[in-house]
Amino acid sequence: MCDSLAHAGRLAAAEGCDWCRPGDEPAIILGHATVCLELFRRHRDLGTVYVPVGSGSGAAGACLVRDALAPDCRIVGGAVQRRTRRAPCLANRKADERPQSHAGCGSRGGGRASH
Repeated sequence: MCDSLAHAGRLAAAEGCDWCRPGDEPAIILGHATVCLELFRRHRDLGTVYVPVGSGSGAAGACLVRDALAPDCRIVGGAVQRRTRRAPCLANRKADERPQSHAGCGSRGGGRASH
């Protein structure tokens, strides 16, 4: 992700645009939290929510809403180390069959989400 962040910074400077790191921008985190808010309002009994982890903004937003609305729900973040031909196969597997290469966020999941 470092190469893409550097490239985004160069593009923003060349175009005269503002650039922010998504994991450091409160508005982006709150945008992800809004999606989770809708999810928790519709499905109040969720035990676990899986979120992709890149910059961490999605996991942060999910944890914010979970803490307010569903403190017993576990947020699990996962990151793809590299894209492979197996990725489509993994998407079709049941959650309990997937590799356990992720950790929960905050104190609820027992560890930090991996990047």
